[in-house]
Amino acid sequence: MEFEALPTLRPTILSTKYVVASGHYLASMAGSKILERGGNVVDAGVAAGLCINVLQPDMTNIGGVAPIILRLAGMPEVVTISGLGRWPRQLTLDDYRRRGDDLSTGMGSAVVPAALDAWVTALDRYGTMTFADVAAPAIELAEDGFPVNRFLHDNLRKAAETLAQWPSSRSVFLSRGRAPGWVSGWSSGNSPARSGSSVRRRQGFRAGMRGCGRCEISSIKTTSQGNW
Repeated sequence: MEFEALPTLRPTILSTKYVVASGHYLASMAGSKILERGGNVVDAGVAAGLCINVLQPDMTNIGGVAPIILRLAGMPEVVTISGLGRWPRQLTLDDYRRRGDDLSTGMGSAVVPAALDAWVTALDRYGTMTFADVAAPAIELAEDGFPVNRFLHDNLRKAAETLAQWPSSRSVFLSRGRAPGWVSGWSSGNSPARSGSSVRRRQGFRAGMRGCGRCEISSIKTTSQGNW
């Protein structure tokens, strides 16, 4: 007996104008809104990336990395922005060897933040909107909160013991002594990026951030005639 395949709950997305894809539907919606307001693909990508930093704190954050690959219509080359941080100079290979497989905490598991520098570099060179414009959706999510999905809930629950070691992390991620419930709302007072107002105050930092994460820009020549 043959069975007809059940339709997927994630149908193939088709469009004649644009498509925004990310790791969270609210980030994709933010990117779409930026495009509808006249922004280009870089504006939308930065907006979605900043939202991901808020929506998926278990996977990424604004203090991490953000490697970018792009080519706008009419550009002869594919451009890459490294967006990768570096370890402190005093951290040596011997330090890593002494730690063995334990890289869960401490200086050895962190780098100089480069994500924000990568976002700003992309905007400055290839975007059309201001940082304030593209950061607005992420600030709104950070200040107003958002629904917690099962994946985020499970990851925070598993990491609860580790997060509880630090008062600041505990107050954000375990404000009630446990991870926020699945399909519950993350209140504005306990959003994982309670920095909406802080980001807002730093809207004029674009020039000052240059080189913070030591972003490197390179290009790759391509013979493709398509418009990305």
